[in-house]
Amino acid sequence: MNRQALRIAREVADDTGTLMAGNICNSTVYQTGDKESIEKTKAMFKGPIAAVPVPYRTTTKQPTFFSVTVPGTDVRAFPLNLPSCLSTREEINIFAKEAKELGAQYVGLCCGNSSHQLRIIAEVYGKHAPASDYAPEMEKHLIFGDQSKFPDYYAKDRRSKVTTVFEENN
Repeated sequence: MNRQALRIAREVADDTGTLMAGNICNSTVYQTGDKESIEKTKAMFKGPIAAVPVPYRTTTKQPTFFSVTVPGTDVRAFPLNLPSCLSTREEINIFAKEAKELGAQYVGLCCGNSSHQLRIIAEVYGKHAPASDYAPEMEKHLIFGDQSKFPDYYAKDRRSKVTTVFEENN
């Protein structure tokens, strides 16, 4: 009976362009026909916008992390090869910025997340996570950092050699 009610509610929501919420009767606030309880229940569903996606690269053809394939193959990634489909740090950064711009107040990542990804989201929201102390500092990187801060033995021509090799292979 509940599933049928949800199907009907979904049809009504789709037909009227409104949102649908299931199981509001268990809010212990809602009472059929009671205006005050109806308003309280409506208010419960107005606060925060939440965004908690899985951090995998899905597409319209592969819309869930159960359906993604290992890049460049037709091999299903779920369950053992999902790391090959993870979003990059920059993609997580873009997601967090867009979620913040849209007003999402409850933000995180679901299955497959890792501390470095969650740290990026925290930083976008102005929070200093303990892991922020270990964020990459590219200015200290041997190849991509400030070459003037490294002895010539390590720094001389490293960047140009790595860039040349990278460009030749891509």
